[in-house]
Amino acid sequence: MAALAAPAPVDAPAAGPLARLGDERLARLAARGNQRAFAAIYARYMPALTGYCTAILRSPEDGEDAAQTAMLQAMDALGRRPAPERLRPWLYRIAHNEAISLSRRRRPSRPLDDEACVSISVEDPCEATAV
Repeated sequence: MAALAAPAPVDAPAAGPLARLGDERLARLAARGNQRAFAAIYARYMPALTGYCTAILRSPEDGEDAAQTAMLQAMDALGRRPAPERLRPWLYRIAHNEAISLSRRRRPSRPLDDEACVSISVEDPCEATAV
């Protein structure tokens, strides 16, 4: 199955009458390559997914990045496999996984400080454990 192109902007009337369809019907149409169906999914879920990711990451910019990446992953997955039976939990799982992955990638790391490391010098290890 061919991959889908990027969805139309949220404010575009591309979704039109498709916006009234249920999630699962939209997902099936999007899985068959209907870009307007995916635009309707995008318009319906992007704000909520952005809020969800922002709550996890505690950063509006990171939340938006994670939600956008999650929607791209969903679009790609719909182009490669059958539509999920339940769209909403599927999208939230993708967004959750992406937010956690982004959090791990952006976690600050500090090199170990030699002064912070404690050195224990014991000549006989048995003495150190003797009670």
